Amino acid sequence: MTVVEQRGRGDGPMELGWEPKERRMTTTTVFQTCPVPGEADLVAEAFRGDPGQWLPQPAEDAGLERWLLRLDVGRFSRPVLASVGPPWQLGEMTWRVLSWEPLGEDGESLPLDRVLPVFHGEIGLREVDSPTLVMQGAYDPPLGRMGRQLDSALLHRLADRTVRELVVAVAKRLSEENLVTR
Repeated sequence: MTVVEQRGRGDGPMELGWEPKERRMTTTTVFQTCPVPGEADLVAEAFRGDPGQWLPQPAEDAGLERWLLRLDVGRFSRPVLASVGPPWQLGEMTWRVLSWEPLGEDGESLPLDRVLPVFHGEIGLREVDSPTLVMQGAYDPPLGRMGRQLDSALLHRLADRTVRELVVAVAKRLSEENLVTR
């Protein structure tokens, strides 16, 4: 199993499984958490339900557990095709696989030299006491060798911010006043 450096606010390395040697050196991980206001059982029920209800809006159903949505980071916004898997339980956490692929403004996949990377990870909800949303995952820095250098200097901050803003948006959608009281 390959262990890669944890960037973000995680507690340690994240094991990603076997990857080709050329990918092992480029993968960067991110980790973010956010409290979710509301009653734990109601928030958990909403999280286990339709992701289209708690993904940042507008989230357009693209079929096969995929949604078209926009990821916003500061002044920048990019359409992505997000995939959300079914929920599974591990201890006091409910997890779902979450990944996205950036799209061009025309809705088509961008070429490999895109600026926003493909992301693979999990989003989870800690259901005990006060609910907490957790997101962890990995991406390969875009733009090849230059992107890897920029990632270590700057782009990983943008990735952390993207994930943080997504987690905050999902937490807001899951909160009682925005979803579970509807």
